Amino acid sequence: MSEPKEFLPAGERISIFLRGRTWYCNYQHNGRQVRRSLSTTNKKEAILRAQRIETDLSRGAIPNQIRIATIGEVCDAFLRSAEVEGRAAKTLTKYRHVVEQIKAHAEKQKKSNDSQLNAEFADTWREALRKKSQAPKTIYGKLVILRSLTLFALRRCLSDVDSLIGYRLKKPKPRPQPCWSPGEAERILQSAPAAFQPYFSFLRETDCRAGEGKFLTWDDVDFSGEAIFIRPKDDWRPKSGDQRKVPLTERLAAVLRCRVATDAGFS
Repeated sequence: MSEPKEFLPAGERISIFLRGRTWYCNYQHNGRQVRRSLSTTNKKEAILRAQRIETDLSRGAIPNQIRIATIGEVCDAFLRSAEVEGRAAKTLTKYRHVVEQIKAHAEKQKKSNDSQLNAEFADTWREALRKKSQAPKTIYGKLVILRSLTLFALRRCLSDVDSLIGYRLKKPKPRPQPCWSPGEAERILQSAPAAFQPYFSFLRETDCRAGEGKFLTWDDVDFSGEAIFIRPKDDWRPKSGDQRKVPLTERLAAVLRCRVATDAGFS
């Protein structure tokens, strides 16, 4: 293999050079010279990748001993990890949906390994989502998952670079959400069928989510302690994943006591 004609500095301890049309990097590690392909023909991208390797070296990583996984391998490992961690079913469904979109865009862009999930990839995907008229909040959420994916690959040594290092995600400004006034909420409650009034009363008095009322049981109601416990069930868990306690107001307590007297459920 011929010697490179010119080394160009890319950092304090790493340089790059061109071999054919592909850029390589050169650095010292543990007293040995390391030369490795940066898998790009673009000079600016080569400098960025070399700088990421230097960052890894400074934190004690060993880039030349880490195999860069394919995008498919990283996506599969990311989803398995989320399942093992016990993420909520709704979260897993969202992850699977977004991961499939990432893989589809990578295939369209002819990207194959995790190091190619870089700023250019994120920008082209963002533009593709925008052209599909997806809301800024939706696009932001999907880019957050992409960022989580690349950081996961780095932590699990599936990649030797943080491919989105320095990439900034700007959270869109929240839009005003419609909300019923107290008077409107009261009219809805009074016009609801009697069988549903305990459920609507629970939502009105506690500001809890609809699903939290749906899966409420009598064991979750502490009349003496004036509290309601929102906690996981065998086939359901709160969105936050954690148990919490909300106040039991006098009005809601009266409604629920009437329900207990008739030996009925919540809805």
